[in-house]
Amino acid sequence: MLGVVRQAEAQVLSDQFANKEYQPTSGHASFCRLSRELAFGPQSQAVIDERVVTVQCLSGMKLAIKQEERKELTPTAAVAHRHRLPEGGR
Repeated sequence: MLGVVRQAEAQVLSDQFANKEYQPTSGHASFCRLSRELAFGPQSQAVIDERVVTVQCLSGMKLAIKQEERKELTPTAAVAHRHRLPEGGR
């Protein structure tokens, strides 16, 4: 294990008041909002119309599962994975 990882782990464990709970399954809300705005722009019509959904994933498997769930719920929606969709893209 890298020394920096050990240091970070020790720092997290030493703070008795830190929130060490898991994030919701869709991720940290502020992180998702800021990521969406970074990728599409805060003034994007798709963002304003709430047509963009963002989830935070720790692994590729969780992302694959979320994409399958999305396909079942909204089969015509597009998924932007590491790529920006054009404005108005679906």
